[in-house]
Amino acid sequence: MTALLLTQNVFAKTHQGTRAKFSELFIRTGLFSNDMAAHIKIAFDLRQEADYDLDAEISNEIAALMIVKSKELHKLSIAYLQTL
Repeated sequence: MTALLLTQNVFAKTHQGTRAKFSELFIRTGLFSNDMAAHIKIAFDLRQEADYDLDAEISNEIAALMIVKSKELHKLSIAYLQTL
């Protein structure tokens, strides 16, 4: 998401700032779907949990879904970058 923001000459200092600017510039404008925004939020929340909660557990099913959605975001990102 940071690389995509840089295509708009935007740099965010925090993960939350990156999510907010990505939403503003890529989700609200329709370049990426609301569904993708929801999955980005889930991935962010899972990352926070894994980093700061020593008892955090992420199921294999959720991890597999996040891998699928990450690959989808990657493909969408490549398609967007090819339009520049």
